[in-house]
Amino acid sequence: MDQNNVVRNNLWTTIIELFGLVLITKYARLSIMYLCECAQYGNVAKFFQLLSSYIVSTLIVLLYVKYGERRNITSMGFSTSGWMKSYMQGAIMGILLISCVAFLSAIFGEIEYNSINKSFSLMPFMAALLLSIINIREEVIFRGWFLTTPYSTENPIRAIVVGSVIFGVIHLGNANVTALSILNLMLFSVLLSEIFLIFKNIWIVAAIHTMWNFTQGKILGLPISGIQANVSLFDFDIVPNSLTEGFGLEANIFTLIILIIAVIITTKKIVYLYR
Repeated sequence: MDQNNVVRNNLWTTIIELFGLVLITKYARLSIMYLCECAQYGNVAKFFQLLSSYIVSTLIVLLYVKYGERRNITSMGFSTSGWMKSYMQGAIMGILLISCVAFLSAIFGEIEYNSINKSFSLMPFMAALLLSIINIREEVIFRGWFLTTPYSTENPIRAIVVGSVIFGVIHLGNANVTALSILNLMLFSVLLSEIFLIFKNIWIVAAIHTMWNFTQGKILGLPISGIQANVSLFDFDIVPNSLTEGFGLEANIFTLIILIIAVIITTKKIVYLYR
């Protein structure tokens, strides 16, 4: 068989597997949430409902790798040494990235500070932080699994592009989605993919993604990819008719600028590593 056909077949097989993992973990999570909702035991049950749904959806991918592909989970970047340091490094990077976007958005009138949230409560806030840390399904799939498949290891640059396009596609159904928001999500995926390939570490990219979302939603009180946060420290208002309206910071031009700068920096490193 022609080598190009082998690569092409590997690509389409890998894409099918990728969509399969996305759908299976998504509906597993939704199924658990539905079953727990039937109990209707209040906020505590809601917390454990989300916790279990996030854990199970991630475990599905890990079990598939271990028993379906018969390879070690550490191959997905789950380093056991220095993982806390790696996570903290990623958390700082995620906070800095989204803070730069928020600062520019405030300066140029996309968002405006209103007040500290009067209904803020520490316990729900800490619970939201724990859930955010646990919810790493997308990173486990798109970075930990996809970028360590045979196709991706043979074609890392192409895999970054393919994976990032698909990452954008799966968010097309989000509320108030725009062309710019999808472009920004694709660039965000490119950045995380390149960082993963540079460090070979899932903890860093998981922390970047977690703190990007957590700072945006739970600290600033802004929508996260079209999903409105229900617990936040501060109350920022989105200026009506701005690009940020509805979808959140990922829909504005400042996110595009910050991500392009970050991607240029990481791309230089990737080109050096894989030239």
